[in-house]
Amino acid sequence: MVCCGIRTGVRMADRYNGVSMELVIGGCFQGKLAYVKEKLAEQGHILQEAEILEGGEMGAWNRETPPRVLNALHLLIRKYVMDGTPEEISPLLEGLLAEHPDLIVICDEVGCGIVPIDERERTYREIVGRTLCGLAERAKGMERITGGLPVKIK
Repeated sequence: MVCCGIRTGVRMADRYNGVSMELVIGGCFQGKLAYVKEKLAEQGHILQEAEILEGGEMGAWNRETPPRVLNALHLLIRKYVMDGTPEEISPLLEGLLAEHPDLIVICDEVGCGIVPIDERERTYREIVGRTLCGLAERAKGMERITGGLPVKIK
C-alpha cells in the first residue's frame, strides 16, 4: 500500500528498510523541538541550528551540513499543497530519508478540530495525516509531545 508515496502495510522484516528515523508529533507550541534538543543533548549531541531543517524554509537549507532534524513538516506540506504541487512531497521525503535515514521528523498534528470549508485547507490536513501515517509505519520510534512532556507511541 502507498500512503502519499510512502510505503505502508509492509512486512515486519521490511518495515524499516534501513531507515532509523524518529517521529515527534503534537499540537502547536507544545515544546516538540525543545524536547528533541534535550533528548539529543542527553545522548551527547548538542544540536546546532545548521542541523535543523525548517519545513517552511526548505530552500534555505545549507546542504553542506547534514540535517539531524526536520522541523515543522506540516509547513513543508502546506507550502506544496498551496502551490498546487502536493505530488512533489513524497519524492522529496523519500529522498531526504534515503540520504539521512536517522533524521528526526517533527510535525504538528493538524487534523483535530473543525473541518475547514476551503478545499485546499482540507487537502492540506488530509495529506499531513496520510504522510504521518506512512512515516509512523516506517519510524523506529514515535512520540507525542503535550505540554512539553513525551508520550511514547512506538
